[in-house]
Amino acid sequence: MIRSATKQDISDIRHIYKKCFDASVEYIDFFLKKCTPRHTLVYEQDGKAVSVVQTMSISYISNSRTRGNRDSHAGVYICGLATLPEYRSRGYAKSLIAYIRNNAKRYGWKFMMVHPSNAEIVPFYDKIGFNTPIYRNADSLPLFENKAFISNFDGVSLFLTRDERLISDYFQWNHYLLDYIIEEAALNPPSPYQYDTRYPYLLLMSLNDGFSPESTHSTFSFPL
Repeated sequence: MIRSATKQDISDIRHIYKKCFDASVEYIDFFLKKCTPRHTLVYEQDGKAVSVVQTMSISYISNSRTRGNRDSHAGVYICGLATLPEYRSRGYAKSLIAYIRNNAKRYGWKFMMVHPSNAEIVPFYDKIGFNTPIYRNADSLPLFENKAFISNFDGVSLFLTRDERLISDYFQWNHYLLDYIIEEAALNPPSPYQYDTRYPYLLLMSLNDGFSPESTHSTFSFPL
């Protein structure tokens, strides 16, 4: 059964993440404090949460304009998708993604996207519809994915700075999530995969036949 998470699920979710991710206990607790249970779905089986996913709102800012303003396309970013090892190969993760996709379409969102944690997981996402790869924009890396740079900002000021300097063809976080990103950057060291430009940094699923990013190097700037 798929349902929204509650505070009572936090212990189960913490257990899932400890089993599935190579992350410190400190980072997992930070993530859960910031992201759970809000915007969290779980798959319940045998009276407990056995699979989990987090969602975050995000927008794509394009080069096109309407009445002089840059067009903004609403989407959803998926993270923290994980299933306990003993419950895998039952389709629970795919069911969670399908549930989010159906709701996203109903709300008129244009896309879903995910940042794969390693190269091995890319084929899984490709099979379920995340088949538009987005690679790192090398021009933006020195600025917006530099921990020393973003540590000088709060969420609002970083939002305004990104909006001013990136202009268009980028993915924009709201200032609440940028506050989280600034804090998160100090706790979560980057993996070699995240800076390997041979692999897509993001995988995008279009929910609208008329939507696609304007380049495969759109700026994402999640400074991990």
